[in-house]
Amino acid sequence: MTEISIPEINIDDLNIGEMAPAFSIDDLPSQDECNAHYEQQSQNSSVLNDISKMVKDGKVVASDKSYDLDKLSYSQDQLSALFYMAHKGDFTLTSTLGIQCGLSSVVCMAAHQLNNKNGGHVPVELRALEVNNGIAKDLLDSFGFENYQIMEHEPCIVLPQLLIQNLAADLGLVIFNGSSSYDDLFVEFYFADRLVENNGLFVFNTKRSKEVKKLVKHIKKTRSNYNHVSMDCGLEIFQKLF
Repeated sequence: MTEISIPEINIDDLNIGEMAPAFSIDDLPSQDECNAHYEQQSQNSSVLNDISKMVKDGKVVASDKSYDLDKLSYSQDQLSALFYMAHKGDFTLTSTLGIQCGLSSVVCMAAHQLNNKNGGHVPVELRALEVNNGIAKDLLDSFGFENYQIMEHEPCIVLPQLLIQNLAADLGLVIFNGSSSYDDLFVEFYFADRLVENNGLFVFNTKRSKEVKKLVKHIKKTRSNYNHVSMDCGLEIFQKLF
């Protein structure tokens, strides 16, 4: 049997800081307030300004590559909500499962940067550097971000390995971008649940697929140790209480 080699996440290499105080989704404000927070913080971050412009123009541009956004791409409302959670949560380590063009990863890294701490981010996607011509990595690099590590394997394979090797300490926010089958999503969530710290957040983009909606319904029905908030922008947020 061929052994699958999974690259390790070295927490020391990511140079992450201390775990932040707990953030409660009970304190998550309205969409308008999330948008206002994003706009306010844009005064301190050219990254956020540039991302807003790309979303408005409907095109992500990085290096010599471009990617046309579509109805399945993140909206400005969704990115504002993601940024609010990542910024206010002040998480040590964040992750996106599925990379598309890198918008959700960039707003997480912008939040780490504005929090003045070395927060780490881990996007996970099979053959990630081939997805949409590898624009996600170019986008992250174009903003000068260094404290991230792309893992080019399926999340349903990577997450169990991270658990076995105890390599995801202080993981506080996982964003499910929903390009997997339901079975794979179920496995991803099962192991993400084992990895994420208490009070950590799981964010699902239900615009991505019916499979994501199906998993959200399952979690709501079966997990009594989770708090849950739905947002009009299509994000479903769960917080692990214990």
